[in-house]
Amino acid sequence: MLLALSCLAPVLVLRDFSPANELRYLSIADEALASGHWLSFSNHGVPYADKPPLYFWLVMLCRLLLGKHSMPVLSLLSLLPAFGIVAVMDRWAFRKESPLTRAAAAMLLLTTGLFLGMAAYVRMDMLMVLFIVLALYAYWEGKCALFGLFTLLALLSKGPVGLLLPPLAVVVYLVTTGHWRDLGEAFNWPFWVILGGGSLLWLGGAYLEGGAEYLSDLTIHQTVGRAVRSFHHQAPFWFYLAVIWGAAAPWCLLTVPAVGVSLSRLGQEETRTRRERLFLSVVLSGFVLLSLFSSKLAIYLLPLLPFLPALFVLVEKRRGWRPWMRVCLGITALLFALLGAAAVAAYFVFEALPIPAEYGFARTPLLIPAGLILLAGAILALLGLKNGWQRPVLAIGVSMLLTVAVLSPLTPRVNAVVGYRQLCEDILAQAPGREVCTLGLYRPENMDVYLGHEIRILDPAGVEADPDSIPEGALVVLAVKQDAAVSGRYSGILRDSGRTCSVSSEGLYQIWH
Repeated sequence: MLLALSCLAPVLVLRDFSPANELRYLSIADEALASGHWLSFSNHGVPYADKPPLYFWLVMLCRLLLGKHSMPVLSLLSLLPAFGIVAVMDRWAFRKESPLTRAAAAMLLLTTGLFLGMAAYVRMDMLMVLFIVLALYAYWEGKCALFGLFTLLALLSKGPVGLLLPPLAVVVYLVTTGHWRDLGEAFNWPFWVILGGGSLLWLGGAYLEGGAEYLSDLTIHQTVGRAVRSFHHQAPFWFYLAVIWGAAAPWCLLTVPAVGVSLSRLGQEETRTRRERLFLSVVLSGFVLLSLFSSKLAIYLLPLLPFLPALFVLVEKRRGWRPWMRVCLGITALLFALLGAAAVAAYFVFEALPIPAEYGFARTPLLIPAGLILLAGAILALLGLKNGWQRPVLAIGVSMLLTVAVLSPLTPRVNAVVGYRQLCEDILAQAPGREVCTLGLYRPENMDVYLGHEIRILDPAGVEADPDSIPEGALVVLAVKQDAAVSGRYSGILRDSGRTCSVSSEGLYQIWH
């Protein structure tokens, strides 16, 4: 965890907020603070019942304490829960193992691609996963009150999955192990009092603050609607059968087949520990639950990822270091060797290619040390395959984290392409306090987080039909990275209206005065 923190820290300090979700969450928190709302939220005046309040409370608290939104601080709301998950899984599944096995098991989880990415992303998913893991661990330890409390916190972090997954996994575990009579003990009155009482307090407060329409949106539209007939991210039932391989990469060839190996010996009670059966119940019940929901995204698999490496380690301990494991880990190491060699070669290729200015960071000489680190990790992994999975996993995992650290100086240049901080800084430097209109930008409405005031999104067809519809005295920000002919036509309209232009963010945007 210290290694991961050291390697991720430069990115967390230098990274910009993404327009898609991160800026929106910050804008919602600002709006809630301005309106004095703590249970019913809105985004630019439109009710936002998509997410429960816990994460927004933490964002609002950070805003109040710091006076601004800080990427390094807000990133800790994902990074610290990720480390908490690693610590709980280590204590739960591996505390009797050797230090080498415990370190390698932690590395398996920390460097699973989706898990590592979300550990550095300003979003509530990792917080929910922490509470799901804590809820199941509390059940395992026989602490039913904490089981209810952590399930409630998982619900308040992101919604229905946090509420449904821990109880469902426990039910599946008890029924499949023939201990269904223990259901009453697992779900006793402290569990229901805490979970039910906390939920009623939240929903009652949301009703008092936001009204019946907001409560309906929160409980019906955003939950039942997403589960039965989604209005966003609709995908077929088999979606996760394909996506799981990418979500669990680069260790998917080890961890995903381990689920099948554990399941294939389901009838042999004497060969499987209770812990393995519970982890298997979590993965399978969670997979089916998520597949039944109409709304599907790869990130929704995040609650299952802590249990995949743990399940593999338990299967390997029970069955030994099998040839298929050696082959799968060898394939992974070979792919990293190819990736490292490709990164070194890419530097020389990019030097000879005409790359657009905004993507000029691809020519960085940092590709050479990054590629060599990946190549060295892959070679060490291949050399250690005979003696088990631990050292190869550590070699590849360390090389991944070091590569992130080596490439982190590129973060400010990447920000210009993926974020709006630099653009907004240019706007404030050139004309502070002026009204800002945008044309052709991707989800620009939450730029108010940087600008401190609302912006106006222009309709391209309206501007083309009537250039005088642009408010007088307003700045107009035009996205040049869209279709060249389209942006050229709008540039001509703005120029003909007597405006002057300056460029921003590596030439990606034009600011018309």
